[in-house]
Amino acid sequence: MFIAVAIVVMHTTTNYLVETRASEEMAQSDVIALRISSLLHQKDSQAMYDICVEETRSGNGRVLVLSQSGTVLVDSYSILNGRTVNSAEIDDIIRHGKYQSYGFHRVEESVGSTWVGYYASAVIYDGARIGLVLRSCSVDDLVSQMDSIQMTIQVYFFAILVIIIFAAYFMSDYITRPINKLKSALLKTTRGDFTARADVRGRDEIAELSDTFNMMSERLENLDSTKNRFISNASHELKTPLSAIKVLVETILIQDDSEFDPEMVREFLNDVNGEVDRLNSIVGDLLTLVQMDSGELKLKLAEVSVGDIARETVRRLSPIAKEKGLELKCTIVEDSVIEADRLRLSQVIYNLADNALKYSSVNGHVEVYIDRSETDAVIEVRDDGIGIPEKDLPYLFDRFYRVDKARSRATGGTGLGLSIVRETVNMHKGDIRVESVENEGTTFTIRLPLLEEE
Repeated sequence: MFIAVAIVVMHTTTNYLVETRASEEMAQSDVIALRISSLLHQKDSQAMYDICVEETRSGNGRVLVLSQSGTVLVDSYSILNGRTVNSAEIDDIIRHGKYQSYGFHRVEESVGSTWVGYYASAVIYDGARIGLVLRSCSVDDLVSQMDSIQMTIQVYFFAILVIIIFAAYFMSDYITRPINKLKSALLKTTRGDFTARADVRGRDEIAELSDTFNMMSERLENLDSTKNRFISNASHELKTPLSAIKVLVETILIQDDSEFDPEMVREFLNDVNGEVDRLNSIVGDLLTLVQMDSGELKLKLAEVSVGDIARETVRRLSPIAKEKGLELKCTIVEDSVIEADRLRLSQVIYNLADNALKYSSVNGHVEVYIDRSETDAVIEVRDDGIGIPEKDLPYLFDRFYRVDKARSRATGGTGLGLSIVRETVNMHKGDIRVESVENEGTTFTIRLPLLEEE
């Protein structure tokens, strides 16, 4: 058995050396074939000869250029010109249609026998074979190297084999343990368990790969959790008006003709209409968010005045503020011109100001404040309303998140408005933040980049 292993090792080593040398030499032959391709097509013998001589002088062996019929057109030694040369490598190119071929031959010379390698490459021009390049190089050094290696293997094989066995025993466990851990975590992830983590320590490549995998799994887990929470919240929000509509319609349907009350029916239908409007609002906001997430929603950017948009928004909301007994004003300290989607930016300010009006008490104050810094246009929407609990501030922009669920639904909100506001600000490469104190008021601050020329 040991003898068989030794033979296999020697054979493998020999093949490796041969393949390595052949690969290097064939690469050089391919380069020569590429260089003379157009020259052979033009039948420029002198130019081809110069290249062949150049390759010979640089130590790349003897070079022959042959026609497709096997006739020598150029010989770097100028001996075989016009002759027909036969070899297995030439036959592989001409008769068997190969693009490359090599072989090793023992050649008898006046000083004794020597080993020579033949390397043939097809010359291709415009997709057609027009000839071939045949290089011959001495491989005595390779043969000597193989003999030396074989001798060394035969002498030291058993000692090396023992070392390898012991090393393999300890190293295999060291190497495969973290790989198996990573593989196990990967299998769990492919089955949908995004909580799986690879517990691999160290600073090697496997540990770095495991860290990357763990970060990916954490992100997938967060995305999966967000998706499930979003679907659950969306289903709940859609189910509420649908349930109300069903109850209202069933109440109408179960009335007897003798007890039919047109006024009650009209009132119920008005309620149904309101719930349908609410459904439309939720679906519209959901579609907007989906378009934002998928990148389908494109901004129509233009140079706009932040102050003009703020004044226009306040003017639209003034009747609502007056009806609720609130003071709504627009303060412009210093206006800015930015590149933005006028409609989307107007919706952002409108949503924030409208929310401020909804959650402000009678005789309260709401202010849209416009200013600028060195790099940004600053928009603040301030109110002195009921404020937001500190525990709710980190989740305020989450989809369907409500600080006061009952009151939010009573005001007609979908729970998606602030999410749309944040996504819109992000699309404008801006930033939005909120500060609030319960029973004192809330301030939303938006910063949008100024035009470069400003």
